[in-house]
Order: sequence, then C-alpha cells, then structure tokens
Amino acid sequence: MDEENKRSNISPDIRCSPCLFEAKTNHAIRWCIECQEGLCKECLDNHRALVSAKKHTVIPIQEYVLTLTHVSTSEVNTNCADHGRKLELFCPAHDEPVCTICISEKHRHCENFIPVKEIAERWKSSEAFHDIQSSLADTNYNIENITSTCLENKTALTLDKASKQQDMKALRRKVNEYLDRLEIKMLQNMEERYKDCIKEIDSSLTEIEQYKIDIIKLDREIDYMKNLTSKETCFLGTRNVENKIVKLKRNLGNRTEDMKKYELSVSFDLIFESLRTMTKTLGTVQLNKLPMAIEMRDFKKRQAQIPIPRPRSTRSNTLLHQKQEIAVLPNVENHLVTGCIILPNDLYLFVHRNGNYLVTQDSTGKVNTTVSISGSPYDVALLGDTHVVISYGSLAYIEIVDLSNDKLIKRMPVNAHCSGVCCNQGIIYTAVRQKGICTLSMNANVKILIRCITFDVGYVAASKEKLVYTDSKHRSVHCHDLLGVELWNIMLNDMQCPRGVQIDIKGNILFCDSKSNSLTRVLPDGTDRQILLETSSGLKEPFGLHLDESRKDLLICNLSDGRAFSFNVK
Repeated sequence: MDEENKRSNISPDIRCSPCLFEAKTNHAIRWCIECQEGLCKECLDNHRALVSAKKHTVIPIQEYVLTLTHVSTSEVNTNCADHGRKLELFCPAHDEPVCTICISEKHRHCENFIPVKEIAERWKSSEAFHDIQSSLADTNYNIENITSTCLENKTALTLDKASKQQDMKALRRKVNEYLDRLEIKMLQNMEERYKDCIKEIDSSLTEIEQYKIDIIKLDREIDYMKNLTSKETCFLGTRNVENKIVKLKRNLGNRTEDMKKYELSVSFDLIFESLRTMTKTLGTVQLNKLPMAIEMRDFKKRQAQIPIPRPRSTRSNTLLHQKQEIAVLPNVENHLVTGCIILPNDLYLFVHRNGNYLVTQDSTGKVNTTVSISGSPYDVALLGDTHVVISYGSLAYIEIVDLSNDKLIKRMPVNAHCSGVCCNQGIIYTAVRQKGICTLSMNANVKILIRCITFDVGYVAASKEKLVYTDSKHRSVHCHDLLGVELWNIMLNDMQCPRGVQIDIKGNILFCDSKSNSLTRVLPDGTDRQILLETSSGLKEPFGLHLDESRKDLLICNLSDGRAFSFNVK
C-alpha cells in the first residue's frame, strides 16, 4: 500500500467528488484548493493530466481537515447573504464583495467593479494581507507588554510593601508597648489594601490572558487560510478576521485605559515621630491609582492593495465660490509660501520661508504690514485676536508673537524640526519630525500626543472633538480624538503629497495636495472623499490652507508661483 493510500485509511469520511457523480463512494486522499473538491487516487491522476489543472494546488486530505479545525468556514461566506448568489465582484466604493443581484439593487450608481478572483489572485501577497498579520503581531506584543507591566507592578508593590514595613518597624522601636496594637492595626490595613491591589491586577491579567488566547487563535486561522484555503476563501476569510482584530484591539484599548498602576505610600503623624504623646493611629496607608504608562504599538493601517478608483470631482455638500485671486508679495522673486491665515481684521497673513518676516495683505493684494521675526518660518496659526503662533522648521522652536505691537511673547523649543502648527482651546499643536504630533502649553512643556518616529513633515488642525494631521512622507491623512486615539486614516495611493489641512464646522476635513494640485474634502468618519478644487481653479503646488468659519471664507496659497485664492464656502 503506497503512502497516499495509507493516509486515506486515517482520513475522515470525505468522499471523492468526481466519484460521487458516478454514484461511487471512494475516499478522498487529496484536496484541490482551486476546485474545492476531494480526489481519490484514480481521480487525482486524471486531475493531474488536465491542462487546465496544471497550476492547481493539491494538498493531503489530512491537511485540509486540519484547516477546517482552525478556520471557521461558516463565517467565510462565499455566497451573498441576501441573494444566495456567489460573491463574484468587489465594489471599491463600498469596500465590500457583491453578487450580480446586489449590483442592480444597491450598487446601481457604483463603478469599476473588480472580479473577486482577480483580487484573490494577489491577495496573499498583498500589503493589506501582511498588514493584518502585522496587526495581529502588534496586538500580541501589546498583550505581552501589558502583562509584563502588570507583573512589574506586582513586584514593585511587593517591594513597596516590604520597604514600608521596615519604616514602620523602625518607628515602632522608638515608642512604647502601647504602639504595638496600633502597628498591628496598620499592618492589617496595609495587607488588606495590598491584597485588593493584587486581586485587581490578577483580574486584569486573567482578562489579558484571554485576549492572548484569542490572538493566538486568529493568528493560526490566518496561517491556515494563507497556506491551505482557496484564494477566494482566504480573501473573504481574512477580511472577517480583520474585523475581529479591530474589535479585539478596541476592547483591549478600552480595557487598558481603565487599568491603573498601584503604588503604596505611608505617612506618619508628626506627633508619633516626636514621641511626645500618643494617638489612636500610627499613620495612614495610601493607595495611589496612576494611569498605566503602557505604549500601545499599532501597525499603520493601510488600505488593501486593490485598485480603488481615484476620487472624482463630484457634487458635494461643500460649495466653493471663488471670490478673488491674490498676488502674494508681487515684488518678491523666488516665492516659497508655506502657510496662510485670515486675520480677524479681514487681512490675509502669509508665511514666506525665504524671508525672516510675515506679510499681511488686504483683499486687493496690497501689502499692509511686514512683521519681522527671528528666523525662516514654516507655518502660522491664530491664538486669540492679536496673537499668532509661528513654527520655524529646522530651527526647532515655536514662537508666540503679538501682531498689535510685533512683540515676541514667548519662545518654546521643541528640539526637532517642526512644521505644521494650530491652536485649539488654548492648546498649541505642532507636527515634529521623528516624534509625531506634540502639544505645548504656555509654561513651555512639550508633550508627545501622537507618537510616530517615522514622521517627517506635515500640517495639523484641531477642533473641539478631534485632531487631524497630514503626513507628506507617507502620503496619508490621520484623524484622532483629542486624547490621541486614532479614529481613522487614509493612505493616498493616488494623491501623492498632502499638505495644509482644516476642519469645517460639520466635521469634514479639507486638505490640499501639492502633487495633484487639488483640494479634497473627507467626510467626518473618513469613509468618502471628494475633490473640490483642481488645477483649473488655479491651484499649483498648494501648501497653506485656512478656513474662517465665522466669515465662511477659505484661503489657499500656492507654494512658488506667488498666487493665493480666497473662496466663499456654502
């Protein structure tokens, strides 16, 4: 008996599919991933002889059965849940697979459908597939990191406990027997607090361990899909796994936010230290619950490597009517205008990187004032009615200047190249190279809100609810809440260099792109984007962007041709 027949003896009851058509019940010894059929010895030889099946992947039936134990095929729907038809096409606009009936019912206005087979052909080698695996690895890393931090906290608590006990015993020796009862009482109090802490940490560890088990299961499921399932099943299955990962990461993030770092501290009454009188308590045991200093690693989410149609200029809820074109510094050569704002007095202020000054101009383009500053500026933002915040690029500092008297109010070093800057509710946000997005306060404290060590240059905007920044190096737009938690991001495969960014009153994001010469609007949830302005509107390497909601005015400036444009927003 050859090896294949030996394996068939221990195979589960999976029959040869071609034989079943002839009313035979031969056991399958191999499984064809492309045909999704079991094959006996005779049919396997016939299958290999077919020219059309030369490139098919055939695996031992035991491996196929093993795949079934790790991959829940019931959750991988190859047929439409609504119509029962096979999911043959993929709709880029809605980011979902569809059947032919779905197209006529729900996707009549969609275009550029892609065959699922075409996507599946390259899915396992696509960046999106690897992103899912990387996301799994990151989540597993985060679980290990949280576990390690909790165990360290347990060790530190134990050491704290021992240290404080020694303090108590040292003080205990200075007093009379009356203090023995108080010491015992306080030790019991500490023990109770300590046990409560350990109990809470152990509870957290139990929950984290479950997350780890879930990640291991998903990791195995991904591996088996990658190696042992059909391309269609792999594509559809990994998308389902990706949703599970997103949910798991969200739950893990929420759980991490609720976790506290416990510390024990003891304070003694001064009256006991003086040993002059007695009291009813030796001291107090304090339990400090501090936020866990855990940095959650998160692989940058990327769109699946599917040829999604480029955004088209379509009608949107944001309407722009050009008011005028402005000649920025008409008497200056070699323009390099990287930022602009609309001042409360209706003047326009422009940042010129080739000079150590800011320029204000009126609506006709007439130069109103020139504000001398300390170096070559990069971007500018309003801070109140008369103050502006200026970033200085490679000079690595931020300045606050009073425009009413050209007085320097404060200089704040950030210790790295700083590009885009904005202000919201008294907080200054700036984009800092190899750090990410940082916040600054008036006492010059710099804190990293969104850490990204690969960050280079970009612009930033903030509202009462969220913060948005562009990453020119990675051609992406990112949206976070004000605590730094990422809500969504867009990888711009066709818009090569996003620059200035703003948030309108409805929460839409507007950003300009210096490569495609366009202004794009993104919906608040990041699900859709539309081009509002293009080269035909005069855009040529647009950099600076500012939206004045009170006046419904939008100002956008080109980098090097000395032109800026104002638009009325409706």
